[in-house]
Amino acid sequence: MPFNLQKGLERNLRYLFILYEDAQPNKERSNLSVIRTGEYEGFVKKIKLPEWKPDFGPAELSLKHGATVIGARDF
Repeated sequence: MPFNLQKGLERNLRYLFILYEDAQPNKERSNLSVIRTGEYEGFVKKIKLPEWKPDFGPAELSLKHGATVIGARDF
């Protein structure tokens, strides 16, 4: 579900997406607090690093729209 949703949003809106929780295959990036480290200002530099390439969308942060994280959990 998260993959289909994000691919559709990326294609239509050109937003950048980072997966988290169970939706993120790289467990080093699965915790939302790890993704948020560096806050908004640091995120612009972080997404340019190969290990922080967005899961979907461009590696550019829209000043108008920001970024979106969508996760999934096993309840």
